[in-house]
Parts: sequence; structure tokens; C-alpha cells
Amino acid sequence: MLKKLPASAGIFKDSPSLTSEGFWSDGKNVRFFRGKPEKIGGWTKFSTSSITGKGRTLISFSDTTGKKFLSIGTNKKLYIADASNTITNITPLDASANTFTVNIATVDLTPNVTITHNSHGRSVGDTVIFANQSSAIGGITLNGTYLVTVVPTANTYTVAHTSNATSTASASRTIDYQYELSIGAEYGGYQFGWGVGGWGLSTWSTPRVASSLTSNPRTWSISTFGNFLITNPYGGYLYVWDGNLTNRATYISTAPARNDYSFVTPERFVVSLGTHDYGTNTYSPTLVRWSDQEDYATWTPAATNVSGEFPLQSGSIIMGGGVSRVQNLIWTDTSLYAMRYLGDTEYVYAFNILGTNCGLIGSKAWTEVNGVTFWMSNNNKFYMYDGSAPKELTCTVSRYVFEDLEKAGNPIITCAVNSRFNEVVWYYPSISATNAEIDRFVAYNYVENTWYIGDIVRTAWVDGSIFNYPIGIGGYAANSDTGYIYFHEDGYNDDGAAIDCYLESSQFDVDDGENVVNISRIVPDVSFESGSTLNMQIKTRRWANSPDEQTKTLTFDESSDKVDTRAQGRVATIKLSSNAVDNWWRVGDIRVDISGVGRR
Repeated sequence: MLKKLPASAGIFKDSPSLTSEGFWSDGKNVRFFRGKPEKIGGWTKFSTSSITGKGRTLISFSDTTGKKFLSIGTNKKLYIADASNTITNITPLDASANTFTVNIATVDLTPNVTITHNSHGRSVGDTVIFANQSSAIGGITLNGTYLVTVVPTANTYTVAHTSNATSTASASRTIDYQYELSIGAEYGGYQFGWGVGGWGLSTWSTPRVASSLTSNPRTWSISTFGNFLITNPYGGYLYVWDGNLTNRATYISTAPARNDYSFVTPERFVVSLGTHDYGTNTYSPTLVRWSDQEDYATWTPAATNVSGEFPLQSGSIIMGGGVSRVQNLIWTDTSLYAMRYLGDTEYVYAFNILGTNCGLIGSKAWTEVNGVTFWMSNNNKFYMYDGSAPKELTCTVSRYVFEDLEKAGNPIITCAVNSRFNEVVWYYPSISATNAEIDRFVAYNYVENTWYIGDIVRTAWVDGSIFNYPIGIGGYAANSDTGYIYFHEDGYNDDGAAIDCYLESSQFDVDDGENVVNISRIVPDVSFESGSTLNMQIKTRRWANSPDEQTKTLTFDESSDKVDTRAQGRVATIKLSSNAVDNWWRVGDIRVDISGVGRR
């Protein structure tokens, strides 16, 4: 007798296997689309050129001439990429000067060059650029781009030249220099030591050895302002890029000196979240400020402009925010606010609490699709907001995700949209992740209300609205900060390599568990890309909690109409898997041929 395998769309991991009968209980890199499972699409490199640093922010945009661009923010660089796949460094400068006098010291037979520059502000890993050194020292002329390798003092730092010095020497020279913006933290982490935590949390003069407070890695806010970009690293200055690929982003000197996050409203106000007030220049983590309309450089309120500020009252820190379809949204660690434009010269914006106990877990952990906003909260829940009130999403993998979430990595969690497949995806770090770096994802199909999981690593993402494909950043080898930009849903491979994927059913009763039965044949309904195969593993048990008794492994391809086997038991599971290049499949209904054996 042929029996259809009960398997509804989505993965259900939060209940015992037999209780979840009728669902898939586990999986990796398999999506559900139009009610059926299929292997996820592949990806290829956007460019053979790499990027330096962990890419935490990615946007796509087009200018008024229709040219397409990406902007990428890493913990070390700020980039622009164009449609010709050329990646350009537009990282702001901390300082620069021409014909500047420094002391240059060399050590015989080594490439180490020490520069004396009082209050240089450099850190290990920073980029410095030199040109036009007045004359060589110890056979060394600094000309080009170098990384700072050692910082002995606040007035000296060392770089490695491409050649060894011919003598030990030290003398003053004039030189042109450019200091790129100092690098930021690559990862988040728990805060330890003295002064961590609230007043009275522990004893005086005792360093904290445990903490729930996390420090922020470098993330960027990047927004378009016509053909310009307005951007800032977390906690840093605001910068503007003028759309010219030969120019770097430059400091907006009249903007607040600290900006945790920023965005540009549809009315062309630049908004700063977590910033200095204009009266005392004091930092407030819950303060919202905005510039004059159409003017990113005017921030001081006056009768001649409509810049202003507003302190949020619910929550202790702003976690992020941005533009939605009908209003701007801002999250604190506890609440969701609406920032609605009034158009009045005195009351420019109205701020209203939309919900409490639904704060944002990290600045990149939200997105909007077709006027509906989705986010991961710091209270171990997922939410949506469709214009009425925040609503909790029922997640069938919630325990799996949040019990294994490395909270030190909360600030780098990134939320992605793949509108082609109606997906909102959160990339997050698990407890087993190295350096609390992203190593897993959880996806939600917002049309079909299904959840699924995987281990593809993407540190930033943008949907395919400007370019033809969704685009993600990844490809970082272990202990490396060199990554790549990828086109997604392009082919079936991991940039030429196989994508490992599987899908495992919950336990299901064979013949309702009444009898031990024999499974003699599998009749699959599978669509294949030409040349693809699909492995199926069948495991049977006498009872739900007893050990596996029999394991059978079968292989299907596009020519398979049935596969014969022999397995006996009361309950069974089926696991589908593949790990080969150029492989793709989509599974319909699976039928098993069963016959009675008895009640043993």
C-alpha cells in the first residue's frame, strides 16, 4: 500500500520529534517555496577583487543618470563598487598634509621604518599613505600605502617597507602624508574589568569577570542624499561622499561629533541617533537630532532653519532606526518609536511609542518588505509591524535559535531580504562560533509563514532591487579579514564548490504505530536540474524513543521513478541530502510502499 509521507512546509525544531509529526524537524540550506522544499540557490563573485575588513553594511543605489553602485562599510574601509565590478576605496581621512616634517628612522637589514609624528593618533592596522619624501633615509624612501605594525608611543609608529634598509639611520625629512580613518573593532564582545555595569552592581575596586553588556564592533550607517552619500561609523563623525569616484568621503565639521547611527528621511533631513545635544554638546544615547531640510551641514536650530532634536523616554539606548514606507522607525533597547513628519516649522517631527518590550537586538537586525517591518528582538522573539501595532511572529525554530545565540555577537546580527523567494533572513553567531562571528542563518517566508535554517555566512546583504541579483558579503577564511562580494541566486554552487544541504523529517508512525511494517519501495516526486542527484536515508525504530534499528541509504536522479528497499519498524524518519556541484532539486510528495508484518 502506498502512503504519502506527512510533511508540511517549514522546519519545526521546538518539540519532540514524534510530537512534530507532519513537519520537517531539521535541515540546512534548504528553503521552502510554494509549499515545497528545494535546495537554496548558489552564488558567484561580484568581482575578483576582495575587500579588507569585515563588511557589516551594504547598500545599493543608482544616481540621477541611472548608474548603479554599491557602498560597503567594513571595520577597516569604506568602499564604492560600480556596475563594472570595480571596487574603489573612499575611506575618509583622519589627517593629511603636504611637505610635512617628520623624523624617519631605519634599522639596518630590516624593513621596519619608525616615524616620529607628535600626537599621530595611529593604531596597529591603520593605513598610512606617503609621497614625495624629500630624500632617502638608510636607503628607504616611503612612497605608497603602508599598514601600521607597531605603535611604541603616542608620538611614534612603525610601518614595514617593501625593502630592507641598507643602514641604521635617523633624520628629519619632509613628506606628504594621508592617514586613513583608524580601523574599528572587528567583533563585538562582553565588557569586563573596572567600571562595567550599573551603579552598585558589585563591590568597589573589583574588576568584572562576567558581564551581560556588549561592546560594539564597527558598523556603518550609509544613506543616499541625491547623488551623495551620508555615512558614519558607529559612534563617529558624519561624512559625505560627493559621488565622484576619485574622491574620498569627507568630514561634515558642523554635524554632531558623535553619531551612533544615521539615516536620511524622504523629506531630506539627515537624522542622527544617539548623539550630542546642541546646547551642552553632551552625549545622550537616546537623543534624536536632525539637520535642516536639504542641508546636511546645518544642525544648530535657528529661526532660519528647521533643525532640531528630541530625547526618547522609553529605553536606555537607541539601537537603530531608519525609513519605512509611511514613517520613520526608531528602536531603543525596549521600545519601537514612530518618527512622523509634520511639516510644521516649529514641530517638525512627532514621536510616538508604537510598542514596548519589543526592542531591537542589533542595529542591522531589522528590515522592511512591502510596508511591513520585521526584526529580531533582544527578548528572544521575532516581530513584525504592519502599521497597527508590533506583533510577535510564531517561530517554529525559536528555541533552537535563541538558546544557541552568542549574545556577544548581537551587534553584528544582520537582517536580509530575498524578495524573489519571499524571505526575510537573519544571519547570526552561534555559541560555537569563532570570535562571536556570524555562522548561521534563520529564514522566514513571510508569504507562507514558514521557517528554515542553514549555515551560510553573510555579514551584510542587500536585495536585488538595483542589481539583478541579491548581493551578500562573505568568503572570509578562518582568522582572515579579506572577504568578497557575491551575487546570490546565480547558479547552484558555492562560487564553484558544492553546497552541503539536507532536510530531515520528524518521526512519523508507519501504519499509525499499530504494527511493525515493511517499507519495500520509495516513490519520489522530485524535480532535478539536469545531472543532479538526491540522497535519501531511511531510519526505522520499534518505538519512538528506542535506538535506530535499520538505516537504508538510497539515491535518486531524474530517471528514477521508484527505488526498492527493505526496512522494518513502527516509526521512521527520512533524510534528504546532497553535496555535489551543479546539483539542484525540488521535492514534491514522497510516497512509501508499506505492508504489514505484525505487532512484535
